[in-house]
Amino acid sequence: EKETAGKQAISNVAEIGKEQAKSEIDKAVATKLQAIEGNAKLSEADKAKAKEAVRTAADAAKSEIEQATDQATVEEKETAGKQAISNVAEIGKEQAKSEIDKAVATKLQAIEGNAKLSEADKAKAKLAVKDAADAAKSEIDQAADQATVEEKETAGKQAISAVAEVGKEQAKSEIDKAAAAKVQAIEGNAKLSEAEKSAAKAAAKKAAEDAKKAIDASTSQAEVDANVTKGTDSISSVAEVGKDQAKSALDSALSAKETAIDNNVKLSDTEKSAAKAAAKQAADDAKKAIDAATTQAEVDRVLRNDIYKDDAAINEVEAFDLSSLLVNGFVSVKQGETLTDQEVLSKVNLPKDVEVIKVEKPTTSALGRLVAKVTLKLSDGSVEEINVPVEVVAPQNHGNEGNGANNGATNTDAKADKAKLEAAIHQLDEFKFDTETAKEANALSADAKKVFANAAASQAEVDAMVKRIEDFMTKVASSTDHATPANDQAAQTPAVAPATTQAAANASQTVSAQANARKAAKELPNTGTVNSTVAMVAAAASAVLGLGLAGRRRKEDEEA
Repeated sequence: EKETAGKQAISNVAEIGKEQAKSEIDKAVATKLQAIEGNAKLSEADKAKAKEAVRTAADAAKSEIEQATDQATVEEKETAGKQAISNVAEIGKEQAKSEIDKAVATKLQAIEGNAKLSEADKAKAKLAVKDAADAAKSEIDQAADQATVEEKETAGKQAISAVAEVGKEQAKSEIDKAAAAKVQAIEGNAKLSEAEKSAAKAAAKKAAEDAKKAIDASTSQAEVDANVTKGTDSISSVAEVGKDQAKSALDSALSAKETAIDNNVKLSDTEKSAAKAAAKQAADDAKKAIDAATTQAEVDRVLRNDIYKDDAAINEVEAFDLSSLLVNGFVSVKQGETLTDQEVLSKVNLPKDVEVIKVEKPTTSALGRLVAKVTLKLSDGSVEEINVPVEVVAPQNHGNEGNGANNGATNTDAKADKAKLEAAIHQLDEFKFDTETAKEANALSADAKKVFANAAASQAEVDAMVKRIEDFMTKVASSTDHATPANDQAAQTPAVAPATTQAAANASQTVSAQANARKAAKELPNTGTVNSTVAMVAAAASAVLGLGLAGRRRKEDEEA
């Protein structure tokens, strides 16, 4: 009995491999620690945390193996322990949060260096970056695995990068600058009445406010920039159209014209009434056209055309002499020499947007005074022809024998080139001056003829004399009521059309003077006005505008 019981006890002794099982646990730990150490996504803190979790899992597995009462349980606990060790998460949360911090630093640097942002814009953008970073870190801390960590890290960096660097304050400042510049331009526009200035400034203010609203609603810098451009363009395009002053100028011109008509002794009462009615109708039509105009150029064109159409209808004079405004002198060429387009055009002041279509040059085979015809296309599409005076002189400066004019000297033995002087004397003698200016002109002409007749005169003396004449003519041309050219059939030289307050005040004397002068020459229109705007339009400024010109040549005076 005892023998049997002993054998049974011996047989029942458990063959349990606990030490072997714990050794397997240690191997699993070593493998896991090596993986953790080599994980580049883990910071040192992340590694330490993971290693601690591995040791905890290993200790728990070994404890359960020790408590096992059979081999099956040992093996079960060994397997469970190795799985727990393997499952310890290698999560690089600190590393991920460090990447978030780097993204923040890069974004803040970009914000600080953005010249389009005001300090307020920068502060707002930086705060948005901080909020995006905090949210990303919170989600990383809550992640249960590395994949989730990486997902949250990527999303966080994207959110930081997407924070809008929108320079709204700076953009609105640009709008304010554009509005201020526009208001200054409006205020300084002499063609605008006070009412028109107020309306234009209100329109500029409205355009600025609309632009700022659009900027505030923008969600990107590109959209802000587009709205800045649109806003400044809108402000700049606010029309500065001086209609009130233009209509006042029409009234002044009409009043002056009616006075001139009443003082015209050649007109019967019936003719005066008809002429004044025509002038009134022209002014009324012009005012309607001014009201319909959308630009200052259109207003100026209407004003200019009305004034000269009025002259043409009443006085039967040329409505507008473009030559007198654009031609700045005459071309002097020696007999037999070829005249070039460049020489002709050098005597023409071409306004912007005026195109030269062709130049017709005269032959230089004979001495005399001729004209070169220049055909121009103006900015409104109309085509006009101007005449540039040409003086053909003798090669040896023998004077203008072909025309029977020697300017007071034959100069048969000239050593200096006096062609320009000869032509300058011709031009000086062609002009009619008022009494005071005529004295100076006559004295200048006498001096010039002495130099021309002096065979011993040096080239320097000749050139100096030419310059004196040119300076004198420039001075006369830059003022008003001094000179009128004798525009005969042989020569057409530039003239200065009077357009001053004094001319309007002395309308009756002007009409009488015209009546006497018509026997000898054609004349340009004499449009008097008490308004500076009309004076501007009636003089050279209207030509600079490059506008279309109304009217053609008047009839020859019946007394001629």
